[in-house]
Amino acid sequence: MESTIANLIKAQEIQKSITYLEKEIELMPARREEALSKIENNEKKVISSKQEIVEIEKEIENISKLIEEKKKEIENLDNDTSYSTSSKNEKEEKRKDLGMQIDNYKKKIEDLEEQKHKKYKDIQTNEATLKVLKEELIKEEENIKNNRQKKIDELQDLLNKKKEILANIDDDIIEKFDRIFRNKGDLAIVPVYNNYCSGCNMILPFSLINKVKAQKEIVFCPYCSRMLYFSEDEIV
Repeated sequence: MESTIANLIKAQEIQKSITYLEKEIELMPARREEALSKIENNEKKVISSKQEIVEIEKEIENISKLIEEKKKEIENLDNDTSYSTSSKNEKEEKRKDLGMQIDNYKKKIEDLEEQKHKKYKDIQTNEATLKVLKEELIKEEENIKNNRQKKIDELQDLLNKKKEILANIDDDIIEKFDRIFRNKGDLAIVPVYNNYCSGCNMILPFSLINKVKAQKEIVFCPYCSRMLYFSEDEIV
């Protein structure tokens, strides 16, 4: 059983590397998809901003026409000689009202021009971001092309090495070891230190500690379910 525990400890170190490599391989296409998604979102922003600029320009054009209409009304009003002396005040009020309408329209155009300017800046920003994202995507695709198979080969080598180390251990123990490692996400077999399980830091019964020291069977922590081994040199 002592050799079994020693081999499980070795297998655990290999399993850490296996888990890391598996995540690396899994993340490769995920990073590419994330980059593509960012590119798509920025392209949509550019298209949306350009469409909004078109709408803004149409609105400016329509308001400009209204300004010309109001100017024409003022011109007609100034050329109208039918107003009597008593109605001159009315004429001035109309002229003043038309002037205020023109001023309001001009203010709207100024606001719209400011909005358009902001949209152009947004386009520049998003296009600059797009350039960077596309460059990053090219690098990521090169990384996948050059390194993915290499990592897969490394992973297979580690799996073979782990299998070789565990070759003489019962399948039931290996299955439990793999399940614990998978469930805990870090360690399946841990040392007992100062009467504590170094996996969960819970104090263990003396009877259980004696079983661990005896190394005649695989002993599990009653709290975290990890496999236990005894090592006086182990420090948590």
